[in-house]
Amino acid sequence: MKKILLLLLFPSITWAQSNISFGGTVGGNLSTIIDTADYEYMPGLNLGAFIIWGPVEHWGFTGGLNYSMEGAKYSYISADYSVDAKTNLSYLRIPLTVTYFLNKFDNPIRPKIFLGPGFGFLLGGKTKSDVTLHGQNTTSEVEAKDYINGFDFGVEGWYRLEFQII
Repeated sequence: MKKILLLLLFPSITWAQSNISFGGTVGGNLSTIIDTADYEYMPGLNLGAFIIWGPVEHWGFTGGLNYSMEGAKYSYISADYSVDAKTNLSYLRIPLTVTYFLNKFDNPIRPKIFLGPGFGFLLGGKTKSDVTLHGQNTTSEVEAKDYINGFDFGVEGWYRLEFQII
């Protein structure tokens, strides 16, 4: 199973000392499942923490731990039957990226570009399906671990603009 994950909002709080900074993140995402069915995007929440190490002025490395709520919706209607399904998934995501700093360290505004691998570990989830066939409705629930790979790998890239507050 493949997924697309789009980050919409990712504010963070950072503490910095010399060439190391760390902080927390809260954000939103839209996710779907790429498969043979026509799944719809579903909104989710991200919570996490990160650490950035910049051994030289413009380059560094970033690692993080993020809890991510993901999933998708599916609906199908024909003359004989209809299906409504919703998949909710929880992942522990670990991004490990190379970071490019666009300004010097002491600049109060410091844009950053991140690129690298991301590893996801399925924590749990369910799919709930409602099927109506000739007027009779059936509801079922299936655990995600029964049909979704527990490991997810992808390439992560993002842009962040950081402002010095203190």
